[in-house]
Amino acid sequence: HAAVARLLIEHKVSIDKAYNNGSTPLYISCENGHAKVAGLLIEHKASIDKAQRDGFTPLLIACQKDHATMAGLLIDHKASIDKAMNDGFTPLFIACQQGHAAMAGLLIEHKASIDKAKNNGATPLGLASANGHAAVAGLLIEHKASIDKAMNDGATPLFTACAQGHAALAGLLIEHKASIDKAMSNGYTPLHIACQQG
Repeated sequence: HAAVARLLIEHKVSIDKAYNNGSTPLYISCENGHAKVAGLLIEHKASIDKAQRDGFTPLLIACQKDHATMAGLLIDHKASIDKAMNDGFTPLFIACQQGHAAMAGLLIEHKASIDKAKNNGATPLGLASANGHAAVAGLLIEHKASIDKAMNDGATPLFTACAQGHAALAGLLIEHKASIDKAMSNGYTPLHIACQQG
């Protein structure tokens, strides 16, 4: 309800006041895809990067929900492209996990860090591989993502693709020279995990 929001703003409502989990009015409008309301809030100096308690920002929620117009609006107003959640989850991570290729492309176009890892060492390519999102993985590889960058336990994107049975994605990684025998810290290889899962 943009007209109601404008009325409240004109009467000096606290524009960044958050409720218990840290969600601000801007966060809520981004979550629900209300670009007109978000634009109004931004126009009146709402904090672009103010996050929930877990570090979830307006840009992160826009990427999760695949609200491209909203993400573009936030980016145009200087939202931090790589601002992460407490566990290291960035907007690019969430786009890759969800398989939102166009959103991932938008973030990459605006210089999102391709290989920035989560606290556990997982990369956007690793997440795309684990979830079977070949289009996203291809986009990351095209933009020079590190093909063998492993998690803290040694699991590479190829290992995670094999663990989940994503044959086409494993083929894509191998085609781009992924190390076929690179093992986890416990010695487990992509072939081991493929045999275990049957």
